[in-house]
Amino acid sequence: MGFFSKLKANLTGSWADVTIVANEATRGETATVTVNVAVRDQEISVDSIVVTLRCNEEISIPNYRASVKTQTNGQAGNSTTSGSINVNHTETMHKEEITVDSNVNFAANEKRSFQATFQLPAHLPATFEGRNAGYVWEAYAALEMTGNDPDTGWKEIRVR
Repeated sequence: MGFFSKLKANLTGSWADVTIVANEATRGETATVTVNVAVRDQEISVDSIVVTLRCNEEISIPNYRASVKTQTNGQAGNSTTSGSINVNHTETMHKEEITVDSNVNFAANEKRSFQATFQLPAHLPATFEGRNAGYVWEAYAALEMTGNDPDTGWKEIRVR
């Protein structure tokens, strides 16, 4: 691997392909997440493999009709403007991070799987998608190492 290839891998996190697999889970029980790592053509050293689980409440109200009172600088009067706006808000209800393994060395072209087990809180809501609001459970895995960390991005998990 040449200098520019190594530089590109450091900047983009393209040392390895990382995927995550999770089956449907139940609140109050354990959920297992499998992290699959497929290293590309260069051996790598990973500081840690981390899996994060979160539950977000997401609200989206399109074309919300709003009236806003404004005051012009230096003017004594107020004016009101009306219009439509999109209202979006996300609130994290639960977030948990687990270090699956530390100080891991991978050979070039090696493929390996790791598992993380989470205890899902029973008091949190199940996966739900309503007209303007919902609850989304997601998992994320990353290889923490020098340069840009290869990761899975957030992947949705169905929780009942």
